[in-house]
Amino acid sequence: MEVNLDEAHLKRKMIQVAKSVVALIDSSKFGKIDLTPFARLDQLTHIFTDSALDPKWVQQLQQAAVPVTVCDE
Repeated sequence: MEVNLDEAHLKRKMIQVAKSVVALIDSSKFGKIDLTPFARLDQLTHIFTDSALDPKWVQQLQQAAVPVTVCDE
């Protein structure tokens, strides 16, 4: 999700031409809704997040076949 429409448009274009898309997502961002989405789960090659992520999100990502790595400090 992105609050800036121009940024969202640019990110969509970059994802369209990328061979892989790695997302670094802070655990506090999961479950939040912003102004406009710029990527779908099926467009992500891998997600990296921090260890504060609720295990239910890890399970949902695994069920969606999105590789996820939870990083410790």
